[in-house]
Amino acid sequence: MKPGKSRNILLLLFSLLLALGISDWVLRTIYRSFEGYYIYQPGLHRLFYPDSSVFIGITGESRFIVNEIGIRSDSIPKDVNTKKILAIGGSTTECLYLDQSETWPSLLQQRLNKSNHFWVGNFSKPGLHSGHHVQQLKWMREQQELLNTKTIICLVGVNDLLHFLGNESFYLDTTQEKLFKWVFDYYGDDKKPFYKRSGFWTAFSAIRKRMKYKNYIQDQKGTIYAEWRKQRQQAKKLITSLPDMEAAAANYSYNITEMIKIARENNMRILFLTQPVLWNKQNNQPFNHLFWLGKKGNLDDACCGEYYATEILAQGMEYFNQILKTTCARNNAECFDLATQLPKDNSIFYDDCHFNENGAKRVADLVGNYLLGQNDSLPVIKVERAVGQ
Repeated sequence: MKPGKSRNILLLLFSLLLALGISDWVLRTIYRSFEGYYIYQPGLHRLFYPDSSVFIGITGESRFIVNEIGIRSDSIPKDVNTKKILAIGGSTTECLYLDQSETWPSLLQQRLNKSNHFWVGNFSKPGLHSGHHVQQLKWMREQQELLNTKTIICLVGVNDLLHFLGNESFYLDTTQEKLFKWVFDYYGDDKKPFYKRSGFWTAFSAIRKRMKYKNYIQDQKGTIYAEWRKQRQQAKKLITSLPDMEAAAANYSYNITEMIKIARENNMRILFLTQPVLWNKQNNQPFNHLFWLGKKGNLDDACCGEYYATEILAQGMEYFNQILKTTCARNNAECFDLATQLPKDNSIFYDDCHFNENGAKRVADLVGNYLLGQNDSLPVIKVERAVGQ
């Protein structure tokens, strides 16, 4: 090969490598790298357009904005005097189809800021139960930004009930590692093998995750809810009795106790809220068209399967709420009986358990009043104040 031709080939290879290097740097600049674990991709922005005929009590478009630590909340304030509160829960805390400013954690923040400077972090994700929340609390105590947090609010129960009724072994036997990965399915560069740290891989992963979220089963308009409701209405069988709940109760109580223990070890106040639902033990007829939960097995299994009757779901939810109250009383922890404070109608809920705009506002007002001590008549299950208050 002639010397000139060899030089041209080397120059071409060098140019290609340089171009790849510059492109990789540019992509890493555009798609910022992160370290650690996240509930959602930091910086994620989405718009939802909930159909008001599907979601009674919700109007207008809804913004879903994720902050720098991967949660649906405002950025963490740098002011050291800001009082930090963490709201933990599943979809009834996340409030997916409500606008960012209309979720109950956001409204609680607005409510509390009338008397002081508060930040309420919404550490929630659909489907999370008490076992997932234990993993969240273990993670939170390692985060520098959250070290001076003094209060944790936990709205728990409905996912524990539904997971147990839907798949008992999944609820009782899932490993701690799998629970953690369920919560934190987005992770930063420090947790990736070296070949996944390039700008090209980062860009590809970011685009793929955005497309995955764009096509998330809970679609932008929420039309999937009409299908889910139809499936329940066409159920092959309604189950009219609860299974043996002893193992579920033991697991739930254990997880709640672990959450209390972790909070106290880190000098944090922890407040539990009983779970409100639309299900009623007597008459659900006026709202049967709104229900879709309670399927035995996975929701995406073939239509239309077996479902628990709503009267039985109400009985099960009451049972889990009682376990929560008993466990809190046994551990001298605070439990606000939110479930007894809200009417069971569509002025509060748009389906089985999710809050509409008015429902979220009522929750924020009730919890805010309790935290500020403005209504001593509210039902509180408490023996004495927890350590760290």
